[in-house]
Amino acid sequence: MKVTITKLFIAALLVPIFICDCSNKIQNCYIGKVISLNKGDGCKNVLAITKSPENEDLVVDSSISFDPDLFQTNLDYGDLVSFSIISYENYKWISNTACLIPQYAGIIEPCSD
Repeated sequence: MKVTITKLFIAALLVPIFICDCSNKIQNCYIGKVISLNKGDGCKNVLAITKSPENEDLVVDSSISFDPDLFQTNLDYGDLVSFSIISYENYKWISNTACLIPQYAGIIEPCSD
């Protein structure tokens, strides 16, 4: 009987976790300006960070690579986008083209503003 009551108690505690509306999760959104796009020339897709959330690692004027296909619209040079950073690392590859090189290679996702 004790085991059954304990199991019911644990299940009752876990139910709110499974029915939680996780769409209300707070995103730390950056604002970035498109400064480079790969238009078939071998250059990287690069965003320059123009606004950074408080207490985040990457600061204004940092640059990060990104996938423009994640955004609903066709991006062009100078466009501003809102995004959150899932992960990033220092950009380690060497480029032999006359292209802008990002400081960081990153995985980002658009923010839902």
